[in-house]
Amino acid sequence: MSSVVKLKKQNLIFFFLSSLSCVGAFFAGKLGVETLSVVLLCFTAVLQTLWAQKKNLFHMTWMLGMYIFVFTPSMVLSYVGVYIDLYVYVASIFLSGVALFFSYGKLFRERGGCLIHVKKKHAYLYFFFLLLTMVFSVAFGRVAFFVLYPFCAFLFSLIIQGMPFRKGLFCLIALIGSVFVYINFVWTGFGRLLLAGWMIVPVIVFVYQYRLPFEKFSFLITTSMASIFASLLRFDGVSVLAIFSAVARDSTTAPLRYAQDVYHSFMTGALGLDFSGIFDQFLLLVLGVFPREWWPGKPYGFGYEYTLQELSPDLAEAGHSIAALFIGEHLYYLGPYLGFFSAFLAILLVVLIFNFFHSFGKKTVGGIYTVPASMWVMSFVWNGMATFSQRFQQSVVIIVVVMFLIILRRRLKKLKRGVVAG
Repeated sequence: MSSVVKLKKQNLIFFFLSSLSCVGAFFAGKLGVETLSVVLLCFTAVLQTLWAQKKNLFHMTWMLGMYIFVFTPSMVLSYVGVYIDLYVYVASIFLSGVALFFSYGKLFRERGGCLIHVKKKHAYLYFFFLLLTMVFSVAFGRVAFFVLYPFCAFLFSLIIQGMPFRKGLFCLIALIGSVFVYINFVWTGFGRLLLAGWMIVPVIVFVYQYRLPFEKFSFLITTSMASIFASLLRFDGVSVLAIFSAVARDSTTAPLRYAQDVYHSFMTGALGLDFSGIFDQFLLLVLGVFPREWWPGKPYGFGYEYTLQELSPDLAEAGHSIAALFIGEHLYYLGPYLGFFSAFLAILLVVLIFNFFHSFGKKTVGGIYTVPASMWVMSFVWNGMATFSQRFQQSVVIIVVVMFLIILRRRLKKLKRGVVAG
């Protein structure tokens, strides 16, 4: 049996077991056997962790999002007595299996897998753009950093292919250092998830390239617990229960709670079907990069719309928004049944975007084009299409230009060969 066939078979087996376990958990809960339902959901979480390929950037960032926003918050919310309906858990975890299934096999090549000869000029280009990123972000704000930093991460992933460990480590420290420049001079305090994505993805790439020890469970559990611990540090001098009650409203745990609120509102008749609303969110997934000045009728993302319609217009005008996991917007506009299939489609589209960038230059740069896309996978898990789209499309502007120039260069070379041969 070839390795490709073996991988496909393994992927199908994991998908079947994960799906079966989710369905079993759902029916066990409906029949009142709650202990079995919890056990099956925990089993599915472990199964999906085993399923995730540690050299697959999409898998690692997706599972990190699931650990931070679904698995760990479920324990915190249970501790403080916040009830989450079984459907929200089951649907989220089942759809997580869909994401793993369709992105399976898209591995990041190790050191030596890049066929492009890395030269000194690439390193000079990296440090030039890194300096440019820091200067422009301080001068022009966060948008400059959003556009330039992912390209720096791309160049970093490229140049360390041909570097010894110490030089590669220096390049990583320089890259992370630019994030701290952003934190000190630009960051307003909102968007901790952005900072995590900016730093975690390059670190994972560094681990890949130098074949450092990497254990999935330790990485996912440690990082997700660290996110909760970071929230706990903001509260001092109060009881443990009070701290956890406050953390239950934090941006790491609140998405699961808001997804529950949306589900409950729809099931009680407070919300109805809104096909135009979900169409707008899919439209933002494709065209979210265009600013509102160019597109006067540009729709707003789900988080803003929910805040405006369900919470307070004053909060929305002040720039506040909510997150309700990748399934929340679909529950809000279409409910639990049609919303499930709508969320399925959204995940397929996001995976297709990742797979496209993975396929481009797979034989030459070993999946390095996926680095900017991987930074925003956790954002999609956190709050769905509009959040992912806005950040992702800004970050790949330079990458798309580079890809276009590479394609143009190849076409010109073929044309030149044809002229010479003729």
